[in-house]
Amino acid sequence: MHNTEGAGGKVRQKIAISALGDWSAPRAEFISSVLASQITEAFDLLLVVSADCELPDIVAASGAKMHRLSVKGGALPFPDLITAIKEISDIYREFPFNVVNTTGAEDQRLFCCWYLLHRRPFLIIRTWFGPELISDTPFNRIIFNRLTSVNLFFNRDSEDLMRDKRPYGALFLHNPCVLNDAFTLSPVGAGLLEHCYLSLTAPSRRHPVSGTKTDWSGIEVTYITHFYLNQGSPDALMRLLRRYEQYSPEVLNRLHFVVVDDGSPLAYDIPAFNLNITWLRINEDIRWNQSGARNLGATYAKSDKILLTDLDHEFPEETLGAMIAAKPCGRNIYKIYRRNTENGKLRKGHSNIFFMSRARFFRLWGYDEEFSGHYGAEDFRFIKYQKAHGSRLRYFDSGYICVKREDIDRTKEYHSLSRDLSFNTPVDARKKFEMNLFGRSAGHSRMFLEFTWTRVYENRREERIEPKINRTWKRLWIWRWLVGSP
Repeated sequence: MHNTEGAGGKVRQKIAISALGDWSAPRAEFISSVLASQITEAFDLLLVVSADCELPDIVAASGAKMHRLSVKGGALPFPDLITAIKEISDIYREFPFNVVNTTGAEDQRLFCCWYLLHRRPFLIIRTWFGPELISDTPFNRIIFNRLTSVNLFFNRDSEDLMRDKRPYGALFLHNPCVLNDAFTLSPVGAGLLEHCYLSLTAPSRRHPVSGTKTDWSGIEVTYITHFYLNQGSPDALMRLLRRYEQYSPEVLNRLHFVVVDDGSPLAYDIPAFNLNITWLRINEDIRWNQSGARNLGATYAKSDKILLTDLDHEFPEETLGAMIAAKPCGRNIYKIYRRNTENGKLRKGHSNIFFMSRARFFRLWGYDEEFSGHYGAEDFRFIKYQKAHGSRLRYFDSGYICVKREDIDRTKEYHSLSRDLSFNTPVDARKKFEMNLFGRSAGHSRMFLEFTWTRVYENRREERIEPKINRTWKRLWIWRWLVGSP
């Protein structure tokens, strides 16, 4: 059973198959084989047929859902077209299909006209049982190319005749998908058609043809943290993630955690978390490799807004929610106020906690890994380099803070590395000198990911927030071209 899947969840999508008019042998064979295939296990199917349609026995016996329009098949005069459009609206209310697989020119024109009138969010497939002469007119370009997401062919010869070897004045069809199969689909052909349906309806899926695909496009903020544990227990990290796991779905569905183990010698098991999470392990034990760990975490981030933080700070749900709702950071790098647990007053932000743009992070080469191997200076030089290139260091809204954790036993749940700036002080001094003397291209070694790593655990939450329809966004491309994206 090859269902739509995302992070373990299964969702059945709705497919309408339109077959108005006469059921010729190719159409009957195709639809009958679809109804007999594994596709029926993955999708809810609805046949839309005309009033005069005589269904083959195998289709009638399949028990498939069916709606018979009041109009007859063939070319639809204008009054019948209006009647059919009204009936499709009724069908959609009861069966809100995600995809319509049309099997003839009149089906295709009818559903395209209905789409233009009602603008419902669905996709159109046209199945071609053989080459047809379609004249190259503005109306046909809209119907057969612009509004049709996939033109489905059974063999390469049909594709060639409708695309590369078409007569003069015939329409060149876009968006081809070739099954390389007979009208009666084999298991291989049915698998490819199911892949086509899944690709149109399921951004996250697992399927023998599609493979495993995971959609992260709903992520707004990536929380990047890293650790090095050489004592007795990873519980400090596990407790933090378990607390985050209790936050509301509205926050967690938009939040991605990237956890980087910086080559810890401590062995531990990773439990399952109901978070959007990617867990990475650096294979080499490079002491004080915060630069490399943060570069690696930003590489795997699924959003432009990233929060770089250490294990010893915690962020309330309200703060993470505000970051999710915040505008793109652009050139702004935000520090986060902390609250004094004794008197409740605000304190300055920690020196290496930043909320910023991933694009800005990489544009200026991320952290300089020349500092890796010894303690200190990498975060100071990172922000100085960013500011020199025009990044604006600011504070995030003071109503949203972070908290220094008091629940970490630094004798059992932390590390014992010594903090000595001696080695990196001259490195930092040289970089400052180079930037002041040579300008724009100086002051950063460009060392990046100077190690190997393994992705040891990843999970995508089942719950999703459905995206809101925004039809104006693409049309405003000229504005973004003129003023630049935020």
